[in-house]
Amino acid sequence: MLQFNSWRKRQQERFATCSSMHYHRVDDSCYLVVVHLLRYLLTSRIDSQSKAVLVNLSDELANTLLDFLDQMEYAYMHPRSTSAKFRFVQTTHQTITTL
Repeated sequence: MLQFNSWRKRQQERFATCSSMHYHRVDDSCYLVVVHLLRYLLTSRIDSQSKAVLVNLSDELANTLLDFLDQMEYAYMHPRSTSAKFRFVQTTHQTITTL
């Protein structure tokens, strides 16, 4: 079973070459919409023959993107351990379900 501290250290090592990092507080629902959009754009581009991707930007999606930009405007320097623990649980849950 994965231990949180060893997982956290491995995650920190991945970004050891970054000169600086900032952390942001973003609503879960807003974050999930943006992640879904980015994954859609990337997979659509990979699947597309023309390498062009069309996006239907509804009012709701536009407002969510504006919310995301507003929430990303302010940042702090130190990560919250609760966020790391949440990501750890997500990662270990995904690993277990794929076995």
